Amino acid sequence: MRTTVELILELEHNAEGYEKAALIVGFENTTVFIEVDNPRRLELLNEAIKQGGEPVGWYRFRAGDLQLGPLQEYENEDWAHKYLETLFKVVRAGLKSLESGDN
Repeated sequence: MRTTVELILELEHNAEGYEKAALIVGFENTTVFIEVDNPRRLELLNEAIKQGGEPVGWYRFRAGDLQLGPLQEYENEDWAHKYLETLFKVVRAGLKSLESGDN
């Protein structure tokens, strides 16, 4: 596993040209997003890992286009792709619900 500084650098690289971006940190029963524009992002990532979180991937958003991807170390891991696919479906369903006013 890379250092948290290296993970933040990957996040910053993936965020270039996008409105929003974050690292996705998975826990057994929840997911935490560490936003690229949060000045405490490194501190928050360190705290999440200390509490048992596993940095899995990233998301980025621009003009209605939401993308999720695994961190480099998990690019060939089926479990990471399945986790992100499931998360994508949940987020997409939530966004559709907000757009239609079903909240």
